[in-house]
Amino acid sequence: MGRVRVWVAGAVAVGVAVVAVAVVLAWPALTWHTWPVEVPPGWTQPPPPPLQTGPVLTVDERLPAAMVLPDGLLASTDGDWFVARFTGSDAQDAQDLPDPADVVRVYELVSPDGDRYQIRDVTDTGLYQWLPGTVLALGVTTDIGERVIVVVDLETGAQVAEVRLPLVKAATRADVDVTFVGDGTTDLLVTVTSAQAGQMVRTTLDGTVLASLDGTWHDPLPAPDGRTAVAIEPDSGWVVAIDLATLHLVADPFPSSYCENPRWLDARRWLVACYLPQRDDVSYVVDGQTTRPLPVLGVVAGLAPNPDGPVLIAYGVYDEVSGFDRETVAWATADGVVPVETGQSHPWGPLGTAVLDGADGHDDFVYQSMLAPVTAWHPTDSSTTVLVPAPERGATRVLPLQQIGQPRTLVDFSVWGGRLSVGGLD
Repeated sequence: MGRVRVWVAGAVAVGVAVVAVAVVLAWPALTWHTWPVEVPPGWTQPPPPPLQTGPVLTVDERLPAAMVLPDGLLASTDGDWFVARFTGSDAQDAQDLPDPADVVRVYELVSPDGDRYQIRDVTDTGLYQWLPGTVLALGVTTDIGERVIVVVDLETGAQVAEVRLPLVKAATRADVDVTFVGDGTTDLLVTVTSAQAGQMVRTTLDGTVLASLDGTWHDPLPAPDGRTAVAIEPDSGWVVAIDLATLHLVADPFPSSYCENPRWLDARRWLVACYLPQRDDVSYVVDGQTTRPLPVLGVVAGLAPNPDGPVLIAYGVYDEVSGFDRETVAWATADGVVPVETGQSHPWGPLGTAVLDGADGHDDFVYQSMLAPVTAWHPTDSSTTVLVPAPERGATRVLPLQQIGQPRTLVDFSVWGGRLSVGGLD
């Protein structure tokens, strides 16, 4: 039997990735230690400097040319923009994996119109999440031989803060998720989960704890406006909505069901796949305590273009002949699905008000990247914009950083013997 992969694309601002960090430290009971976060003395969010124009910058023929990033541009962006890691190589197609020693990597800011600006060299930091409208990104760097999670200023390349992981006692494994809250502040949401206990903490960049919630929550996903998050209790599959100002539970729509992969549609509604007793597995749109089934089986993720309107979904059905997923885009309501012709062959996923598409599709699910040329299809008027053209030679892969409201990537952080290791950022 073929496997089915389903996700939802839509047209509102998206955003975030939550990164899983496996911790092997110690623990009979969780104790939260708030190390001071390293912030330059007197640091506050600076006003953007005057805009400066720059020449077109070409790094390598295996990357399409980009412009120099003007000062202050990052602070003027919104969720329709994205920051991405560009990897250029001599690989000719999706299955021709590049030699790690023969690649060039840069980070670029991409506008909704396809203008691209190269970000200052931060190649010593592996970035995984960007906060639109700011210069700030979460990443991992090396400090005195050890990997640490940091907040980076993308205009200057400077480290703004260092995220210290909580201390646990007695040897066991714990997962740690770190994400921006995204409610107009620069606060972070840090979640620790193990088989014995767990805690969710909202903290400022200087280490001040603003709120905390006990419980073994997993994969907390803030809404696009940063006011609410959805999270899963991993053993039971219990899914809840959490107020991010107080970290109080505000919705429990499926108290007796096993659910997985909650995804935001907009700042109010979210999607989740649940397995209800005596009923078929189905996906639901959740609005507070109100739920509405969608005629889609399997894992659902994504966004919706219009409040209370139909959901734009893209789903892949495994083709046993080709060995690849065959993607289809459609509008979905409670009554059924209506296919949409986007002109795209391999829809990658929703970002901002568009559905992104790369030149290949079957490796996107594994590597979370797109092979240039990358296009954006806009459901509001069915137009298409080329965001990233193909390079002069070789191949360019584009991996957008996570933004608020967006599902996590396949990035994996783990701590073994007290040392942080990273997979998926190299």
